[in-house]
This record gives sequence, structure tokens and C-alpha cells, in this order.
Amino acid sequence: MSRLSFDTFNVALAVLLAIPAALGAFRGLSSSEPGWRAIGAASSVMLLGLMVATGMGVELHEQMVEAKRGWNLIPVVVADDDLEPGTAITFDMISQRAIPEQFVFDSYVQPARANEIVGQRLRGHLHAGDPITWASVGTGLAPNACALNPR
Repeated sequence: MSRLSFDTFNVALAVLLAIPAALGAFRGLSSSEPGWRAIGAASSVMLLGLMVATGMGVELHEQMVEAKRGWNLIPVVVADDDLEPGTAITFDMISQRAIPEQFVFDSYVQPARANEIVGQRLRGHLHAGDPITWASVGTGLAPNACALNPR
């Protein structure tokens, strides 16, 4: 349970518990009179309703957080136009686009490293808007990567 809803619950509980006593004092009711029992029953029902509503609110918040997970936008380098194999990449041929993080792979070139692909030759065809991967340029390896069986 989040801190905010827990504090709200405590305040509401204190108010609900104080209502019957305050009403009983103003009306001069004793605990054996039917009016006192009705107020107590109504308070109990309101308290139960508040507890259910608080629980539903917490559950709804957790579902919203879960639904948003993976949808933060991450910028990646993409082809600005259709590019043919063998084309030497220039800054004019690339741009960046933000895509949901759940669709971003380590093989995608990040904008901070775009200068590392400029001047390298494209290994295959890319359509406009396609993310550029390390495998699609130069040797197919990210800088500082090692190949187990270089040919």
C-alpha cells in the first residue's frame, strides 16, 4: 500500500470512529440505545466501503504502472532515406527517432555513438526509418567488440 493511501486511510478511520461518539454526545444517546447501534453500524459500513475503495485504488495504480512499463521512449539512430548496400554513411543520411524501450535492442546504434558509423559502408538495404544496427554497418561489430572466428 502506498504511503499516501495509507495516511488517507488512517485519517478516514479516525474520523469515522469519532463520528458516532460525537453524535452520541450531542443527542445524549447511551451505548444501549438503538440510535447508537445504528450509528455504529453505519460507521462500520462506511469504514468497510472506504477500505475496499482504498484497496481498489492501490490495485488500479499498480496496474497502471505495470501497463506503462516498457513504453518509455528511447532515441535510436535511423536511416533518413532508403539506403542501398555499400553506401558510405554520412550524417545527412541518418537521424534519430524515439521508440518504446521494449523494442530497443543492444544492437541498435545510440545517438551518442552515431559518429562511429559515419564513413562506414552499409552491409544491406535499409528503408527510411529503419533503426541502424551495428551489424548493418562496417564489419558488423560494435567498436570494442571481439569476434570469435574472424574471417
